[in-house]
Amino acid sequence: MSKRPVEAQTALAQKGHPLILLISCILLAFVLITANLTMRTQMVQDSFEISSLNNKIGTLTQDVQERQTRLDQLNAQLPDRAQKLGMKPADTSTTIDLNSKPTFGTEAQ
Repeated sequence: MSKRPVEAQTALAQKGHPLILLISCILLAFVLITANLTMRTQMVQDSFEISSLNNKIGTLTQDVQERQTRLDQLNAQLPDRAQKLGMKPADTSTTIDLNSKPTFGTEAQ
């Protein structure tokens, strides 16, 4: 056994090793800093992706509005173009049931 007195051994056991404590603290700090940086990096990447998607949504919304405007213009021109082709508006309406195929209504004479 060791020649140290019992009081010295218990004092040493209670005091611990300051080098192990220091290394543990440094290791814990390194792990926490690494985790923090990893999370921040992921947040920045997600933020960039959200910004990119918002820009795409804005572009697509603008395209839809432009195409809707063009469709409205073409719809407004449709009656004039039909008359130029010799078409006439129907005097009555005709409905066709695709299941039984009878015609309802009267044809214009």
